[in-house]
Amino acid sequence: TSAASCALAAPESVSSINFAAMTTTTNAAMVKVSQAGTVCVTASTTTHVVVDFQRAVTAFTVISPVRLLNTREPVESPTPLAADETRTLRVGGANGVELGSEGVALSVTIVDATTNGFLRAFPCGSPTTLANMNFSAGLTKASLVVATPNAEGDVCFQSSSAAHLVVDLVAHLPVESNYVPLPGTRLVGAAEGPVRGGRVLAGVVALALVA
Repeated sequence: TSAASCALAAPESVSSINFAAMTTTTNAAMVKVSQAGTVCVTASTTTHVVVDFQRAVTAFTVISPVRLLNTREPVESPTPLAADETRTLRVGGANGVELGSEGVALSVTIVDATTNGFLRAFPCGSPTTLANMNFSAGLTKASLVVATPNAEGDVCFQSSSAAHLVVDLVAHLPVESNYVPLPGTRLVGAAEGPVRGGRVLAGVVALALVA
């Protein structure tokens, strides 16, 4: 399934999420809206789609991905997360991320989890009960996570299952921006949404008005 600006000639050409048959899969996507304020959602197979809008922001600086953590390395002494362990990752103060940055965009990948579970990312010292991604045992699952570092520039990760964790920095916000995380507004998949029922047919482009 792809989510992209409807201004693109082929909005379905960029994949935002991959999924297997008869499973529920989630991901975050940062999408540029068209001048009409629309985003196009396209699926390669007939499926139900739920879209929640969280925040519009203009100040993100996109960078070439920088690998911040790979618990599989070094190969001779890997350091996977234990179940419910909290792992601290220093993000601020390097790679253009200022201390006090309001947010960083991270490509987060769970590898070889021992059980089905979930991962949380949060400012160290301010734990959350919200999950950023769900995953299945033994599979590799990647997700885009937007997290706010604490004052020291640290983001913490907690997995409900033992697993390896790979984190790449892909974008960051300045110290002051218009980004404020919100609970989210349901655009597709609810009776009151613009696409009632949330069913998207294979190859059919559905519109979601976001601005």
